[in-house]
Amino acid sequence: MQRQGSLVPKTVNKKERTAEVCWSTGAKVLRSNILGKRYFEELSLQEGHVNLDRLNDGAAVLNSHRGGSLSDQIGVVEKAWLDEGKGFAKIRFSEREDVNPIFKDIEQGIIRNVSVGYRVNDAEELEEDGEIPTIRAVAWEPFEISLVPIPADKGGKVRSMEENQTDVLADERQRVSEIVGLCRKFEVPSKEEKAFIESGSSLDSVRSKILDMVGEKQNIIIKTSPVEITRDEKETKKEGMTEALLYRSTGAPLTDKGKPYAGMSLIDMARTSIGASYSDGKMDIAQRAFHSTSDFPEVLGNVAKQKLLRSYEALMEKQDFWPLCRVRSFADFKPVRSVRMGEKADLLPLPELSEYKGSTYSETTDQWAIETFGRKIGISRQMVINDDLGAFDSIGNWAGSISRLESKLFWSIFNDPNYKLNKVSLFDAKNHKNLLDGTLSIDTLSQARIAMAKQQGLDTREGDYLGLQAKYLIVPVEMQTKAEQFISREVVPQKPDEVNPFKGSFKVIATTWLKNPNEWYLAASPDQGIDLIEAGYLNGVRAPFVDYKTDFETDGMQVKVRYDVGFKAIDHRGLLKVKGA
Repeated sequence: MQRQGSLVPKTVNKKERTAEVCWSTGAKVLRSNILGKRYFEELSLQEGHVNLDRLNDGAAVLNSHRGGSLSDQIGVVEKAWLDEGKGFAKIRFSEREDVNPIFKDIEQGIIRNVSVGYRVNDAEELEEDGEIPTIRAVAWEPFEISLVPIPADKGGKVRSMEENQTDVLADERQRVSEIVGLCRKFEVPSKEEKAFIESGSSLDSVRSKILDMVGEKQNIIIKTSPVEITRDEKETKKEGMTEALLYRSTGAPLTDKGKPYAGMSLIDMARTSIGASYSDGKMDIAQRAFHSTSDFPEVLGNVAKQKLLRSYEALMEKQDFWPLCRVRSFADFKPVRSVRMGEKADLLPLPELSEYKGSTYSETTDQWAIETFGRKIGISRQMVINDDLGAFDSIGNWAGSISRLESKLFWSIFNDPNYKLNKVSLFDAKNHKNLLDGTLSIDTLSQARIAMAKQQGLDTREGDYLGLQAKYLIVPVEMQTKAEQFISREVVPQKPDEVNPFKGSFKVIATTWLKNPNEWYLAASPDQGIDLIEAGYLNGVRAPFVDYKTDFETDGMQVKVRYDVGFKAIDHRGLLKVKGA
């Protein structure tokens, strides 16, 4: 990632070809995550939060963050340090002939802006009032400094010999220059351009007004120019295109960032990404967009990710089995143990000055592991030329497949009569005492409730019952109506003279995933100290992983989704099964 700022050439040493720059003030920058949620990023400049090793080890000074060849390096960082909550560096420029014009522009105040490339290793979310949260980087590492044309962190500059002196005239020249550049780029009439300059409006205000003007046009044409685009501009363009495609395919909100691209077709976005003209053929543009260094594949990949994640989040909220689960993080795919600890021995009388007596735990273990599931789909250049968003609809439908996969894995624990827990069937009348016969009735429910309450600790001492209370009545959809009648009425269905003691006692979970229409279950709430079923995810990530790559064979790209997940019953005592008569 990068941070940028303005540059004032007051420490330029012509003889040594050096200058001191302020590469960061830690100012907040508005960003968006993969789901489109906005947040402010703040870089902490406290001692110990910034690792300056790479800067002080001769980091490169680059031309607009480009590092593809040796000619992109125009200087070197000689020293970097922190002072009064800001980051500073002394940089020395190359004596190469191609660098001389850049150094000359710095002397004359034409090139003013610097930017730092950095990597965040750890961050914290600040508790602040307001809709947009602030994420502060508390362990991060700058690794290069660049000269760039457009600033983001206005505090970044070439350090002045007179720190308290301000250059008002230079700031105004910069404001006017950037307003003119924006107006020419988006073909704003000269009358409006003049009004923006003379009104004294801030650059952010002018930029917002120009985006509104462009968004109202029916046909949006963004003029290209030979000016090098900075990374922040590229990020804004990618985010805007992603937002516009999500708006078209899902009706997601459209902000000022996406308005310039809302009227563009896929081929128009491809053309803009590679800087092609309207005279170029569509087939050529589509092929170049996939196989050049353009951002077009990344835009399509981001749309695929966000559409799938949003769809999955909506479906995950509707899954009914989560109250029975606890989530477990897996570091890898190796089998792990699920440990159930026994209960402590009863507390003993403790006479004055006597010693405490020890007790032990019993434990039982079972091993299990998560698995990987995945699919892929192609996006072709024909789809781009035809402006076909069908592939993104298909990717969004994968969310339903993932939701069904989780349901299938979870309910297979109940459907499999041979499912084992510590080499014993999960539902076993003799060993686990959690299997009964009967219909959904007052008598059977009473027996089931007593059986669950009399489950014992793993130490298995006579009369030492856990007293678990069933909270969930789990039934197939064929029994849903009867179950809901049973717990919602004052009297027993079909027996109006008999009071129903179970009214309001359970929460019904009715599912189509239970195969036997006559079997039903009771489950305790995990908050009673007994875990029922674990849901395992790689590194604790409860979201599908989406990746993409361009495909040389098909002149398109492949999008794949991968999901690492597993479910395992870990304790029988909070579960009970009733086989239908």
